[in-house]
Amino acid sequence: MAPGDEFYLTAFYQLSSCRQVGGDLPGSIPWDKIVQYADRRQLDPDVARAFEHIMQAMDEGYLQWYQKRQKALMPKPIKVGKP
Repeated sequence: MAPGDEFYLTAFYQLSSCRQVGGDLPGSIPWDKIVQYADRRQLDPDVARAFEHIMQAMDEGYLQWYQKRQKALMPKPIKVGKP
């Protein structure tokens, strides 16, 4: 792990608890929660902007992974009829 990775991983884990959950897929982490997290940690404005982008990119990657995982876990249809 590179220096600073732990900060981003911890932030992502904590911010994931702010997701709206409904239907089959979890929602994105709300942008305002990311901004509040950066403010609470007193990140400099330039660092806060980078933090927003990093959290959004991590979130997008997670949501894509989750969707693929759910699709792979779905039962396969049973073929009926002639072989």
